[in-house]
Amino acid sequence: MKILPLLIAGILLFLVGCTSTPRTAPEFSHIELIGESSPIITIANSRLVKSDGKLLLTGQVIRGHLATSNSTSHIHLDIELRDASGALIGSTIEYFEPRNIPNRPWGRSFGTYRIPMDSLPAATARIVIRAHKGTQS
Repeated sequence: MKILPLLIAGILLFLVGCTSTPRTAPEFSHIELIGESSPIITIANSRLVKSDGKLLLTGQVIRGHLATSNSTSHIHLDIELRDASGALIGSTIEYFEPRNIPNRPWGRSFGTYRIPMDSLPAATARIVIRAHKGTQS
């Protein structure tokens, strides 16, 4: 009966490996990713990944408890590129999908974002992903 615990442990290790999230590409691991959430949206699991030779900033936005029925449709993401001294070297406004994150009675309600970052300046040391409600900044 010693084989049963080993078999169960092996299956669990296999399942954990299958569900792990992609990690930031090694050549960009020096770039700090900072998620700044709002009371309505939480920024989570931000990563810089390579997909089909293209660099993407990916992650999730999680609907918060303060969100009302359609309160996520007017929120966007402010993406700021900063150098080592903290100076702003680039910015863009992006959106997550779905725009209106449905309210689920169970579990967490979330959306995702995939932002092309092919023109990432070499001086980039930090990327700030900020959930912003209202007019674009």
